[in-house]
Amino acid sequence: MKTKTKMSKKKIIGRFTEGDLDRLLSYICDYFQVHLDDLKGNSRMKKFATARKYCWKLLKQKGVTKKEIGKIFNRDHSTVVVALQDIDFAIDHYQENFIEWCKILKLNPEVIENNKTEALEKENRQLKELLKKTTEYSLPSYVKEKIKEVL
Repeated sequence: MKTKTKMSKKKIIGRFTEGDLDRLLSYICDYFQVHLDDLKGNSRMKKFATARKYCWKLLKQKGVTKKEIGKIFNRDHSTVVVALQDIDFAIDHYQENFIEWCKILKLNPEVIENNKTEALEKENRQLKELLKKTTEYSLPSYVKEKIKEVL
């Protein structure tokens, strides 16, 4: 008679095991100096809500779905969607949020900012080249003049 051996399966959430998830949540709690209950709680105090949003963004970046994030924090996935949009906007448009995000990721914000600038310059060069090529084709003369002003 064969006996079944019990294998302990670790619950997988995204690309995390439960232990990895606990470590990430502990890291965010330590970083923002909040308790795990407050991070997972319903409080809308700025300190807790901000920590929660950055945590959700980090989880999303690590491959956890919005639905899974909602389950972990006892929220609807639509709440997670709105919070992620909010924090993405804040990081993109406000330097202090961008620097905070870099600190959370343990990155140097200056290096990231330089890379962003280089990428924008490259994009501008490509756009100018495209505009130059466009002027070679048959366009009305007033449009060609406007393009030359930009270049």
